[in-house]
Amino acid sequence: MTAPLLKSIHPRFIQGGRCRLFTALWSARDARGGVLLCNQIGPDYAACYKTGRLLAAIAVAGGWSCLRFDYAGWGDSEGEGTEYSVGDWMDDIAAACHQLKQTGVRKVYLCGFGFGAALAAKYASQADDVSGLIFWDPVIDGRDYAASLRQRRSRWLRGSFARPSQNDRAVQSLGFVARGDLAHQMGRIRLMELKTPPAPRVLIVAGSGDGQAALLAGRLSELGAEVAIEPHGSDARVVLAMRAIGDWLNQ
Repeated sequence: MTAPLLKSIHPRFIQGGRCRLFTALWSARDARGGVLLCNQIGPDYAACYKTGRLLAAIAVAGGWSCLRFDYAGWGDSEGEGTEYSVGDWMDDIAAACHQLKQTGVRKVYLCGFGFGAALAAKYASQADDVSGLIFWDPVIDGRDYAASLRQRRSRWLRGSFARPSQNDRAVQSLGFVARGDLAHQMGRIRLMELKTPPAPRVLIVAGSGDGQAALLAGRLSELGAEVAIEPHGSDARVVLAMRAIGDWLNQ
């Protein structure tokens, strides 16, 4: 389905905020616009990888170029996770947006997964060049997410010979180790406390019955954004949700 529309895939390194970032541009012929994928972080990165790849293919099938990238210190980008902050990741999103716009697209949409959705919202609320946002299972409160990372680590350590150090204040979970003040930085991102709409249009893709997603949709609507919600669940439902994203982009 995507072969006639896919011009090419360009993997390359670009300069981010403080280091080189690995990117992969899925270039569509006569692109209508561009979609920037903002990944999850830490132990949840792998869980959204395939979803992001499939979404990129669907976006290209609809005539949208799509750029995937890894934040500084994670994935295939340079650096170590303990070296970088939320502010650095904001700079990385800005660099990736610039790279996407260099392809000639005029409209740019950000699609964020999990905490990547929170980062995308934070960036979009400070920028003036984001046409819309797509949130996939968005982290609404960074405090809760940082706490969940610690809880998952504690559960993993139960029954293990390993024990956390008394001085161990870093954000750690299942091999994910970040700088010690990252939890505080993450906790400052709370989507329910936004004062202005981060983008004119927002699509929230979340599990059926996700009450937090419904509350977020209500809050963004109050701020003046055009908001839609699309549920996902089983594998078949995920495919339908992705197709709905493609339809929403082309509205």
